[in-house]
Amino acid sequence: MSSEIKQAVLPRELRNLTVGMMEEGEFGLASLDDLSFDHDGRVWLHRDAPVLTGDDEPGSRGVVVARTSVGYAVVLGSRQRVNYHEAGFGPVGRGCVPVVDVQVTSKDGPKGYVLP
Repeated sequence: MSSEIKQAVLPRELRNLTVGMMEEGEFGLASLDDLSFDHDGRVWLHRDAPVLTGDDEPGSRGVVVARTSVGYAVVLGSRQRVNYHEAGFGPVGRGCVPVVDVQVTSKDGPKGYVLP
């Protein structure tokens, strides 16, 4: 008689996805509140931030997040503003991932801001 306990494995499509769980090629909506920047203007995204996909409703503070081959990219609306957090305080540097590309939508089309 085996004492091994069997346990169910939840399929990926039934899990609440977070930024840190995203795989290359995936995208969804995260809250603007989970983005921040530091004193050098570098953009960070909290790795435990929930990512909405499919039929979920983002609200007015939603931003598009994508995991690319080089890292994380976000798309902001032209009226959205990102909060400042000093490096080492708040979410920056603690449980955050760097954002490598920021696109801002406007009537003239998206404008890109790629980190050096």
